[in-house]
Amino acid sequence: MARKINITPGFLAMICFLGWLDVSVCVCFLIAVIIHELAHIVTSILCGGHVESVIFRCYGAVIQTQPLNYNTEICVALAGPTANIVAALTTKVWFGEFAVISLLLAVINLLPIYPMDGGRVLRSALLLHTTPIFARKVLRITAF
Repeated sequence: MARKINITPGFLAMICFLGWLDVSVCVCFLIAVIIHELAHIVTSILCGGHVESVIFRCYGAVIQTQPLNYNTEICVALAGPTANIVAALTTKVWFGEFAVISLLLAVINLLPIYPMDGGRVLRSALLLHTTPIFARKVLRITAF
């Protein structure tokens, strides 16, 4: 597992804000984020990767690993949104609010904007099938 877990003040502020708006939304969001990040970590480990640290920031979490090959990067990047989709589908009848939040987290993460999961998939796919120069040009367009 991760050697180091960092929780930034920005993440805590975001959780406090969500809790102030609605405690159930805050709890559902935290559970969805934990499922999402655990899926990334487990997939990375199963694919032979080593997780150095996990950093929770106000705009999301960052998992720092040893460098991964492009195919493994695609699998690890897709693991989080896939886990959220599965969680949403399996809980929609009993926990509708959680299902919606989990599904929204998956959809947002699948946007092809680097460094989000969809952007990581796009980057790895481009680097697998094109030149690094072309991949950098495309990624400059999608970076924020």
